[in-house]
This record gives sequence, C-alpha cells and structure tokens, in this order.
Amino acid sequence: SGRSSTKRLESEIGDIRIDHGARFFTARQPQTLKFVQEGLEAGWLAEWTRSIPKWEAGTVTQEGGGHPRYVPTAGMSTLGRELAREMNVQTEVQVTRLNRESGGWQAECQDGQVFEAGTVILNIPAPQIVPLLAGTDIDLSPFQAVQIDPCWAVGAVLNTDVQGADWPALRVQGHPALDWIAREHTKRAAGHPPALMLHAHADWTKAH
Repeated sequence: SGRSSTKRLESEIGDIRIDHGARFFTARQPQTLKFVQEGLEAGWLAEWTRSIPKWEAGTVTQEGGGHPRYVPTAGMSTLGRELAREMNVQTEVQVTRLNRESGGWQAECQDGQVFEAGTVILNIPAPQIVPLLAGTDIDLSPFQAVQIDPCWAVGAVLNTDVQGADWPALRVQGHPALDWIAREHTKRAAGHPPALMLHAHADWTKAH
C-alpha cells in the first residue's frame, strides 16, 4: 500500500484525508470486479466519478463516456488494509535478497530471518526489484530499463471550496507546472473540509 498513500491531518475544522499517491483505481478483470462489489457492499469503497474533465488554456472540457473510478471513502491507504485482511502480514521486515530454490523461493531478511514460499509476488517499483533478484536466473533487463519519474505533490486545505467548481478532478494539459488537480473532499463523506491535491508534471518536478 505504499503508493496508495493517504495523508491524514487533524485540525480544528475536522479530520482531513488527502490521497497523495494513487488517485483512484479502476476494475475490469473478474477478480477485481468481485473485490470492488464486496467493498461497495461493505461500505468502505465508493464509486467516485465516471468523468474527469480536461483543463487546457483556461477551458474545462468534459470527458465523453467514461468508466467508474473507485476510491475508499477513508482514503486510498484503506485499499492495502482491506487486501491484507485475514492474511499473515509481517511488518518492519526488510527483505534484502531472493533465492530460487527447488520447488520455491527463499527470502533473506536484513535481521537474519529467512522465509520460504512456493510463489513470490513483487508488487514494488522496478528499481527495487533489481537488487532482490540479482544472482538469480531471471532476466533483469526489463526492470533495469524502467525509469521512474518524480512528482511534486501538494495538499491544500481550503477555507471554502473552489468557486463554481462542479468537477471532482481535472486532467491538466499545457500548464507550466500542473498535471492534475483533485477536489479531495468529493471522495469523502459529506461534511469533509474542502481540500485540493495538486500533482506537478515530471519535467517541472525534475527542474525543481
């Protein structure tokens, strides 16, 4: 859940939650759709929007058609907790190396622990995969070719909502700095203080 990150702020105007990593998620595969349906029925998940307009040169253009974008109402970090429900999760353990063994894998940890498993799933950025798999017979060139772009993210709590705004978020094009603006309170339960999340595009972020 590292990339599905939610910043939580306690303030005089209420509990504020801002998603500064993943913005939302979509569902197309049967297993994901089943997970979404379970989340909707349980109440921790909601459909946020089916349309994210585009901002360009001061003009907002609505998206045609669209598909459901889902967000947990308490923040995107909820997603990891729900996926880990009823699982045996080891925290504060850093895996430093993976070794392929007959019939499975060994995971060596910084504190000396060793875990064994028949299957290993690596849901981490490519640059973090390379040192873990060094020395195995797996071709690392696809992972080594991946470059990660940085992104400045700014969360802003507002005294009042953006005047005249009727959009949940904007895909920003042609702006010198911004790539994304979201009215975060539209993801939350009624009464959440107005707040924005702004993402800068990679070029501006690299330059600053």
